[in-house]
Amino acid sequence: MLPCVCMSFRQTPLAARCSVASAAVLAACLLPATPAFARNFDLGAPNGLPSVSCNGTAANDRAAPKGLGRCSVLTMTTIYQTRDGSTNNPTTIPVDSVVYAVTLRLGRLADSKRCIKTKVVRVREKHGGRWVYVNKRVCATYDVFNEKTYFDTSFGFRGSRVRVAVLRTMPKRCLKSKIARVRVKQGSRWVYVNKRVCSVYDRASALKKAVSVSPVLYLDHWFGRTVTIPLASTISVKKGDILGLSVDSYAPILPLAATNPSDRWRASRPGSFKPTLAIDPDTKKAPDPCVPKFGVIFQQTSLMSPNKIGDFRCSYSGVPGVQFKLITATGLK
Repeated sequence: MLPCVCMSFRQTPLAARCSVASAAVLAACLLPATPAFARNFDLGAPNGLPSVSCNGTAANDRAAPKGLGRCSVLTMTTIYQTRDGSTNNPTTIPVDSVVYAVTLRLGRLADSKRCIKTKVVRVREKHGGRWVYVNKRVCATYDVFNEKTYFDTSFGFRGSRVRVAVLRTMPKRCLKSKIARVRVKQGSRWVYVNKRVCSVYDRASALKKAVSVSPVLYLDHWFGRTVTIPLASTISVKKGDILGLSVDSYAPILPLAATNPSDRWRASRPGSFKPTLAIDPDTKKAPDPCVPKFGVIFQQTSLMSPNKIGDFRCSYSGVPGVQFKLITATGLK
């Protein structure tokens, strides 16, 4: 076997040109020697990465007169896909593997300044050897759209950053127990005894623990592109684990709307979150704590380190623009 030499990987605009093949080469350097039947495969977005909603222009991203219009941005949470078309749980690990790269389709966030109204003013200019007054058209009113600045100041000054997170489902919690007569074997005969068993489980709270996370990936340089980023260090995962994406600031990877009504993803939300309003003015009912308009997007719930536990009870429509690349030594079963 030929020796493999790895050079350090630094995230720069030039690194955006890394192809999937170069990511696989990096993985080969980071991984131990594997048998010939090791194979690469992708998890997430089996029907392709959807078009993202943000393009960095005020006409698209801002609804008149203020606010975000056709731009949906993920903020301060950890997410994973639960359904894409006819595929359930598309990011659940099918076999013990190693994650070596992630592909992201990113929207564009930018600040802009556009003149929307002009006026004619008298200005003093030098013509030849003398000063004269002339009429000149100048901008009187600008339309300033500080989109990137808004996300930087609202969700962290470090820009857009994410980590790949490996999630594991926590055991169900028993909310209520009861005494029941159960049949057990004692010695050579069967007898009935009283035993406390759980009668009500907490099924509404989908608790998951981050068992491993990748180093931070900075995304600002790749806004408006689809990019495959090799991980600085690979992550070993086990069959049944779930791959997610942790965002402690913001990431423009959400589509405007689901292409399929059954497309779903889940996000970690605070377990004790209280909506900002007592009554939803649209439905006239108690507000849903999962709805972003009640302030849930400003609560930090991302799992950025191992052993953190998140409550993934909130489900949303659509498919986030993220796909994971893995390699396995045993093949898919």
